[in-house]
Amino acid sequence: MARLTPSRSAICSKPHPRLTGTVHTAAEAIRKAGGNALPWVGDVRSDESIAAAVQAGAEMFGGIDICVNNAASWT
Repeated sequence: MARLTPSRSAICSKPHPRLTGTVHTAAEAIRKAGGNALPWVGDVRSDESIAAAVQAGAEMFGGIDICVNNAASWT
């Protein structure tokens, strides 16, 4: 998406011990593609964590235009 349009992305996730990527590596990939990203380490199941991420993204980028909820579950 960052390659197609001037992208400003806020990413919220918590680390997972079996997954190699993090919000920081995703943010770096967005930046390398020409976008701007705010990585936010948090739990998407927590209302407080999501509220803090939304607030930080809105402050950094001047608002939020779209939200993609892509939560997953690992066993």
